[in-house]
Amino acid sequence: IVENSKPYAEVMDKVIDAINTNSFENVRHNFTNEGYDMFRKLLQYGQARIIREPNLYYVHFESGVMCRTLKMSFNFENNNRNFIEDVVFQFNDNKKIQSLSFGLGEVALADIIGMENWSERVRMVLINFLENYKTAYALKRADYIESIFADDALIIVGSVLQLKTTGDNPYLNNQIVRHNRYTKEQFIRHLKHSFSTKEYINIRFEDNTIRKSGKGGEVYGIQIKQDYFSSNYGDSGYLFLLVDINDPDQPVIHVRTWQPEKNPDGSIYGLGDF
Repeated sequence: IVENSKPYAEVMDKVIDAINTNSFENVRHNFTNEGYDMFRKLLQYGQARIIREPNLYYVHFESGVMCRTLKMSFNFENNNRNFIEDVVFQFNDNKKIQSLSFGLGEVALADIIGMENWSERVRMVLINFLENYKTAYALKRADYIESIFADDALIIVGSVLQLKTTGDNPYLNNQIVRHNRYTKEQFIRHLKHSFSTKEYINIRFEDNTIRKSGKGGEVYGIQIKQDYFSSNYGDSGYLFLLVDINDPDQPVIHVRTWQPEKNPDGSIYGLGDF
């Protein structure tokens, strides 16, 4: 916890006032260029509003500080969807906000924090990585997603097709799961097209299991339950990410897989498969 949080709290007071009054330019100088771009995208993500009296706290992260968590609601004009998110603000060493993210849910967060055999730094880097990853989909940051995948990454994308029931069997679960293996270039091209056709995307991470690879360095296998919502598609399944966080500022994903259900033995893709 940051002992002297006053300078950060003063900035956050101004940011909260800017959100409540729609006077964003007044706080532009409190952000880096990238941070301000993310701030504007966040406020364009549906009809954004603060829904609870802020109860913020500040923690050290790398050379800066994280402000957690501002609870906000997002509504969308063409849908009845409403999402509640805990927004995290990340300050650099100049006390400027350099990025924003949607915080992990309580279960996923507790799973990582509970790994007491890992250093606090590793746990914070993993939390930051997953929060940035899920937020990149919401804010449609294809360039960021492209930057964190290795050029030769193994990428398996799944989707669920719901077929119409038939008169012969109206109660049949007519789902077909389609899996595609993509190159990084194909994956990003598919992602950009997906972003362009959706009013919104929202990803929820629930319980997760994270294991450190035995191959050396800070390489981790992340197995996580993912709920995916968008304006024209939704599914639930299990995501596996093999990520190198040796450089916390530039994580690298080497494997990304998705499956709709656990395997018959209760397992999902993991470190032992790659």
